[in-house]
Amino acid sequence: MRRRTMLLGAGMALGTGLAGIGTMTFRWHASPRRTQGLSDAHLRNLQALPAGTGPRVLFVGNSMTLRHDLPTKVAALAAEAGVSVQIAHAAARGSRLVEAWQIEGLRAALATGWDVLVLQDFSTTCLRAPDRWGSAHAMREMAQAAQARAVLLYPTWAFPPGHRVYQEGAGILTRPPADPADFARCITAHYDSIAQAEGWTRAPVTEVLQQDTALWLEDDLHHPNPTGTARIAGVLWRSLQQLLAQNSA
Repeated sequence: MRRRTMLLGAGMALGTGLAGIGTMTFRWHASPRRTQGLSDAHLRNLQALPAGTGPRVLFVGNSMTLRHDLPTKVAALAAEAGVSVQIAHAAARGSRLVEAWQIEGLRAALATGWDVLVLQDFSTTCLRAPDRWGSAHAMREMAQAAQARAVLLYPTWAFPPGHRVYQEGAGILTRPPADPADFARCITAHYDSIAQAEGWTRAPVTEVLQQDTALWLEDDLHHPNPTGTARIAGVLWRSLQQLLAQNSA
């Protein structure tokens, strides 16, 4: 009898665990980073952003979005092309989308409505299943909250040999990528799976920066340098321009 009770209890615990795996996933990172572009003051400004003459585009990401003011560079390319567009950002150093989605101020800013969301997640997200699940969930929730007409996914890139990711991976429950090509395949597979499921667009940032990677990165072998940021801005703008043309047709 005692054995049956123990087995029943174990089965119930397993069932509860499986039923709640989504909750576990979304609480994996429970302390959202708020510095810079996810502060309460910044998010209040986003909520109060007046309507302009062009489509509204919001970048949501982390330091890969903030470094060397990537959104402003994309806006400059739009201006050069004679395209009127409002570009803003909600990003913080080290932030993951699943963390940012927990912030009420961001949810309120998204609810003001955006024509296009540009979503960029943590650089090692693809290496761990719970992170991939949380990433996909957060992207879908953000797109729905913003009532976005289009979503452009901004994937990161494979770091060059010598980066610690090839020894450490992303921590527990991960297998470090074998080499940059393996890491690039992991990144693009994650973003492509979401893009295909939702009918979204993935910008080919990973492929472009995989060519002569060291030319585009800072000494930390991680973040883009000014030349790299300009290169990323060009890739994103070409993808964004196509989406804006499709939405206006």
